Amino acid sequence: MTPLKGIFNIFSQSDNFIGILKSIREEKGNIKIYGVSRAIKLLLLSAINITLKRPLVYIASNQYQVSQFVDEIRSLAPAFFSNLDVIFFPDYEGVDDPYTAAERLKFFSAMFEDKSDSYPLIVAPVKSFLRLLPSPKEADFSTVNIAPGAVLPIEKTVRKLLNMGFKKTDLVVSPGEFTQRGGIVDVFPPTLMRPVRIEWWGDEVEELREFDPSTQRSLQNINSMNLGPAREFICNLPLLEQGVERVKRSLRERVSQLKREKKHDEAEFLEEKFLHKTDALLDGTDYSLLLEYPNFFFHSLVPACDCLPENSIVSMDEPAQLREEISSFLSGEKEMDFFRSEQGLVLPRRDEVYLKWDDFIDKINSFQTLELYMSDTSSEYETGRFAMSWEAPERFKGQIKLLIKKIDELLINRNLIVILSRYAGRIAEMLTEAGVEIGLEEPEEGRVVVSREQFPEGFYLSSEKLLVLTDLEIFGKGTVTAERKQKFKKHSSTPVSLGDLNTGDIVVHEEHGVGRYHGIERLVVEGVSRDFISLIFAKEDKLYIPVEQLYKITKYIGGSDETTRLSRLGTAEWKKVRRKVAKSVQDMAEDLIKLYAVRQAIEGYIFPSDTEWQKQMEDSFIYDLTDDQKKVITDVKHDMESKNTMDRLICGDVGYGKTEVAIRAAFKAMDTGKQVLMLVPTTVLAQQHYNTLTDRLAPYPFIIEMLSRFKSPKEQKEVVQGLKDGTVDMVIGTHRLLQKDIKLSDPGLLIIDEEQRFGVAHKEKLKHLRETVDVLTLTATPIPRTLYMSLVGARDISIIETPPEDRLPVKTYLLKRSEKIIKEAISRELARGGQIFYLHNKVETITSEASYIKSLFPQARVTVGHGQMDEGELEQIMLDFVGGQYDILICTTIIESGLDIPNANTLIVNHAERFGLSQLYQLRGRVGRSTKQAYAYLFYDPDRTLSDQAFKRLEAISELTDLGSGYQIAMKDLEIRGAGNLLGAEQHGFISQIGFELYCQLLSDAVAELKGEKKRTLPPPVLEIPVDSYIPDAYISHKKQQLAFYKRLSKVSAYNELSDICSEMEDRFGKLPKVVDNLVNLARIKIMAMEKKIERIKATGSQITYDFYEKPDVSKRKLRDFSEEIEGKASFSSDTQLVIKKEIRDPEGLLELVEEVLVLLLE
Repeated sequence: MTPLKGIFNIFSQSDNFIGILKSIREEKGNIKIYGVSRAIKLLLLSAINITLKRPLVYIASNQYQVSQFVDEIRSLAPAFFSNLDVIFFPDYEGVDDPYTAAERLKFFSAMFEDKSDSYPLIVAPVKSFLRLLPSPKEADFSTVNIAPGAVLPIEKTVRKLLNMGFKKTDLVVSPGEFTQRGGIVDVFPPTLMRPVRIEWWGDEVEELREFDPSTQRSLQNINSMNLGPAREFICNLPLLEQGVERVKRSLRERVSQLKREKKHDEAEFLEEKFLHKTDALLDGTDYSLLLEYPNFFFHSLVPACDCLPENSIVSMDEPAQLREEISSFLSGEKEMDFFRSEQGLVLPRRDEVYLKWDDFIDKINSFQTLELYMSDTSSEYETGRFAMSWEAPERFKGQIKLLIKKIDELLINRNLIVILSRYAGRIAEMLTEAGVEIGLEEPEEGRVVVSREQFPEGFYLSSEKLLVLTDLEIFGKGTVTAERKQKFKKHSSTPVSLGDLNTGDIVVHEEHGVGRYHGIERLVVEGVSRDFISLIFAKEDKLYIPVEQLYKITKYIGGSDETTRLSRLGTAEWKKVRRKVAKSVQDMAEDLIKLYAVRQAIEGYIFPSDTEWQKQMEDSFIYDLTDDQKKVITDVKHDMESKNTMDRLICGDVGYGKTEVAIRAAFKAMDTGKQVLMLVPTTVLAQQHYNTLTDRLAPYPFIIEMLSRFKSPKEQKEVVQGLKDGTVDMVIGTHRLLQKDIKLSDPGLLIIDEEQRFGVAHKEKLKHLRETVDVLTLTATPIPRTLYMSLVGARDISIIETPPEDRLPVKTYLLKRSEKIIKEAISRELARGGQIFYLHNKVETITSEASYIKSLFPQARVTVGHGQMDEGELEQIMLDFVGGQYDILICTTIIESGLDIPNANTLIVNHAERFGLSQLYQLRGRVGRSTKQAYAYLFYDPDRTLSDQAFKRLEAISELTDLGSGYQIAMKDLEIRGAGNLLGAEQHGFISQIGFELYCQLLSDAVAELKGEKKRTLPPPVLEIPVDSYIPDAYISHKKQQLAFYKRLSKVSAYNELSDICSEMEDRFGKLPKVVDNLVNLARIKIMAMEKKIERIKATGSQITYDFYEKPDVSKRKLRDFSEEIEGKASFSSDTQLVIKKEIRDPEGLLELVEEVLVLLLE
C-alpha cells in the first residue's frame, strides 16, 4: 500500500467521516461541513464519491479554484482509487478553444450516455451552471459507435460528420476537423487525445487507427470509437435558418434604433459584423453566433443542472462566495452588455441565457446538498453540522533541525508521520543522518514514512494520530500538478528546408540559378506521363525540372522578392557567380576553422558524471520532461563532461522548459564546487529566476544570490565579496555582472538568458569568460547572427518546441487601426475579468493615448508605464498590475521581458509596422500564459503605406501562431531581412545572388573540406525509363502534400527510408496506384544505381544502357549466363557502358528488367 492510499484509508475510517456518510445516506437535507481545508476537501469529496458510488458535483466560485482542484484530484486519483472518474465542466468563457470545448463536450457526453453504473466526480465553477442550454430534445448530444465490421456507407459517415459540426480540411491537425481521401476518413473528435483514421472496404468499416497529427502516421489500432458532436450546440438546418432570420430581424431593429440616435458608425459596424457572422454560420465556417445567442435558435433553454443524474450529491464551496460571484458576474454582464450594445458591438437579449441566483438555488436544492466552509463560524447546536477535527502543522521554512525535533516529539506518542516531498531522497538522507528511522513499509503508528508522492498541503488529525507534511510545510512552497498531457505538434522545425512553396516564391536551382516557382505540371513526353516542377527565369524563360531532381532546389532567402534578380538561362552567368562565391566562401571557411581551433585548443573543465544529489534534485521536478527537454539535457551534460568548453544555444518559447535545463546545468556545476553566473536583461527577470532557483534548490547547501537594484549597496558589496572568496556558489544579475569589480573565485558556467536583449558591447565583455568556462545561452527568438553561427556549426544548437500542458496558441489579428475593434477587443477581455496590455511606443503621446482609452472605458482602471519613469514608480506600477489593481496597462516595450501575468490575455499593439519580427514575437509572448484563449491585435496606420518588409513582418507574425514558433520566426526574419548584415557588405552581395541556404551549404562544404571531413560523393544517377510515374490528384489532392512526398522521394538514399515513405503513403492515402508504385520503384532503382556507381540508366522498348563512373567487375561468363536467362543480350560497348538488348513493350516489364539487371547481373 502506498503512503497516499494509507492516508486515504485512515481518513475514510475516521469517526468524523463516518458521521457525514450516515447523514448523507439518511438524506438529512442540507449538510454543512466546517473546517474543510484544501487537503481535507480532496480526501472528503473523493471518499464520498468512492464509498457511496453516487455522482458528486463540486461547485466553486471561480475557474482558477476549480482548475487547481481538477489538477490535484486527477493526479491523486490513481493513488486513492484507480477508477475515480473526474469530469471537468469549465465555464463557457473560452469555449472557442479546443481544450475548453473538449472538456465541456466530455461532460455532456457523460451526462447523456445511459450508464446506470456510472458515478463521476464532476467539478465546475458556478458560472457553468448559470448558463442555459438547449433542451436535449432540440440539441443532439448522441454518439455514434464505429467499430471494424460495422456496415456504414462512407458517404453517410461524411454527412453525419458535417451535421455533427466537424469542419472539413485538407489535413487533420486540430480537434473538430475531418478529411476524406477515397476510402479513408481522418477525424479528430474533441473528446479524444489523438485523431482517428477510419478505413473502409466497400460499405464496411475495415480498420480504426489512432494517428499522430504532427507526422500524420498511424500509431495503433483501436477496437472502437464513440463519435460525438464536435460542437456544443448541434442545430438542424431548418432551426438554423429560422434562427438566422430572428438574428437578422433583431439586427434590423437595433440598427434602426442606433441610426435614430445618430450613431451611424456604430450601426454600420454592428450590421457588417453580424451579417458576416450569419453568412459564416450558414457556410459552416464559424459557429460563434450559435454559441453566443442560443436563444435565437432554440425554442427552449434549460439549466445545466437538468443534465445531472437524479441521485447526484451537490457540494458547494463557500456558498456566500458563490452568491457574491453570481451577483457580481450577472451585474457585470448586464453593465458590459449595455455598454457594448450602445457601441454597436452586440445584439440585445444576451442576458436571457443566464439563470438568476434564486433560480440557481432552487435547482440545486432539488439534489442532496453539502455546504463546505473553511472556517468554523457555526453554532455547535446547529443541525446538520459537522466540523472536521484537523490542525495546520507547523511551518519549518527549510530548517531541518526543527523538523527533526518535532518528529522526535511526535514519535514518543506513537504518531504516524508521513512526509510527501519531491525531495524525498534528500529528506530521507538527512533524517537518517540524524538517527531517525525511516519506514519503507505500509504506514503504521509510531513510524516515519517518506515518499515522492505529492499532496498540496499537510495536516494533523489528532484523533487518528496522523501527521502529513509536504514541501509547503518543510520548505515553504508546495504544489501538485496533473499528469502532463501529450499535446500534438503541428509541425517540426528544421534549420534549413525547402519549406512550403507557394506559386510565385523565389527558389534557387543549384545548376540553373535563381528562378520563380510556378507549380507542379503534368506533361506527356513521348507517350509517358510524369510530373515536373515549373520554374520561371529571367525574360520569362520557363524550365521544367523532373520531380526526382527536387533535391537540387532550395527556397531563396537573401532579400526582398521584388529586388531579387532572376538568373538568365543559356548563359554562363550563374556559373561565374557560383565560382566567385565559392572563392569568397573558402576565405570565410578558413576563419571559421580558426574559431574551431580556438574552441578545440582550450581545454575546459571536465565535469564528472551525475552525483546522487543531482539525481535526487532532478527527480524532484514535478512535471514529466518532454522528449525535447530530455534530449537537450543530455546534450548539455555531454558538453559539460567533455574536455572542450561548451557553447550551446537553447531555443524554445517562453514556458517551454529552458529554465529547467539551466537549473540542472547550474546544479551540476555547483555540485562540483564551481561557481555559476546567470546574466539576464531585466531586474524583474532576475528576481523571477532567483525565486525559482532558491525554491528548487532549497534542500541543498548552495548559496544563491542576486545582484540588482533590489539589493542595497551594502548587500551588493557582500555578494561581490562572496563571489571573490568563493562563499557564493551562484549569482543571478543584470548588466551589473559585467562591471569590473565582479571577480569569481572558481567560475565554471555562464548562463545567458534572453540573449537577443544584449548588445555587442555587452558580449565583448563576456569574451574572456567564454574562452574558459562553459556557456549556455537561452533564447525564444535567436538573433540572426546567432542562428547563422549555429547553422554552419560554429555553435551547437538545441530546440525545445513541445508546448506546456493546455497552453493555447495566441489568436493573432493583423488589422488597420479601428476604434470599433479596439472597443471590441478591450470589452471582451474586461467582460471575462481579464487584463489588457495596450502598447503605445511613444513616450511623448502615451499620456494622451491613455486618456483616450479612459474615455472609451470610463469604468476601467487604466495606468501608464514607460522606461523614462522613475525606477521605483515603474516597479510599483508593474507590481500593482500583476496584483490585479489595474485592468489596462498603457505601456511601451518595457513589457518585452517581465513577470508572468496569467490574467493578462489581450495585447493591443499600436503601429505594429514599426517593430521587428523578433520583437513582435517577444511582445506577443506576454499574453497566453494560462489555459485561457489569448488575443493579439496588431494595428497598423491605415493612412500610411507599408514598406514591403514591414508588411511581410506583420504577415509572418499573424501566420506563425503555432506554439513553439520561435525558430520559424528567426528563419522568417532571415528570409525577410536577408542575411547580409551577418557577415558584412561583401558577403551580403553574395548571399543576395545565390540565397542564404545555398551559401550556407557552400560554406559548410568548404569547412568540412578544410577539416578533412568531406568525402567525395557522386551525384545521383539520371534515370530515363519510359514509365508513367506521378502522384495523381485523385490519390493526393493537396498540392503541397504532393510536393512534400516528391521532395522526400527525390532525396531518398536508403531502402528503409523508402520503405517508410511507402508505408506512410499507404497508411494515409490507401493502396498505392500503379503510377505511384512506379515512382517508388524508380526511387529504389536510383538507390541501387548509386550503390553501383552508375551515372545514367537509359531505357527504350528494345535496349537498356547503363553508364558507370568506373569499370564494373562483371565476367564474360556472367554476361553470357544472364543473356540466356533473360532471352536477350548483355554486353559492354565500352569499359563503362553496359548494354542490354531485349524487346519489351510493356513499361512495367521494362522497369522489372532494369531492376533485375541491378540485382542479378551487378550483384
